[in-house]
Amino acid sequence: MPTSTIALLEDGAAALLTALQRHDGSTGWHSRRVSLLARRTGALLGLAGAALDDLEEAALVHDAGKLRVPARILRKTGPLSMGEWALVRRHPQWGAELVSDIGGLARHADTVGAHHERWAGGGYPAGRAGNGIPLPARIIAACDAYDAMTTERPHARRRSSDEALAELRACAGRQFDPVVVAALETVLAPTSKPSAVAG
Repeated sequence: MPTSTIALLEDGAAALLTALQRHDGSTGWHSRRVSLLARRTGALLGLAGAALDDLEEAALVHDAGKLRVPARILRKTGPLSMGEWALVRRHPQWGAELVSDIGGLARHADTVGAHHERWAGGGYPAGRAGNGIPLPARIIAACDAYDAMTTERPHARRRSSDEALAELRACAGRQFDPVVVAALETVLAPTSKPSAVAG
């Protein structure tokens, strides 16, 4: 694991990751993978220094709000009910509230709370759009979706890297920032077929 990640796994971030790992192991490992992918994508987009470290740390705790979602829902096989989806959809807001109460992580509250917003609007919890969504949240959103699609989950089959990137490209400009999708595809080029995405 890179030195930067080891350094970040301290205090509040470490406590949250440990809690997530115990609550739902797959969410904990997902958060670690997303943080590494987000860092590489952010670097390609020009983030550096403290901004890049902040992106990585925010990605580590982006799903902290799932601590308030019952583990039986996170691990459920098959479709979620409307009520269960309503709980899952609250995790960005809950995560923002949680990290805002932890001194060393409070600066990530806006990013954590916005990682399910959509580039064209219509996301949750606030329906923000475009550059009104923080860049770190837009990066995490794409990396989060890619990792979720390429990992075996109780309610969905695992997709190949090419399949996941095809889905991201199809949603670029609507759900995801097209510039972020293009950067993520470049980062993943050794394991996927490269394709240009208009910015």
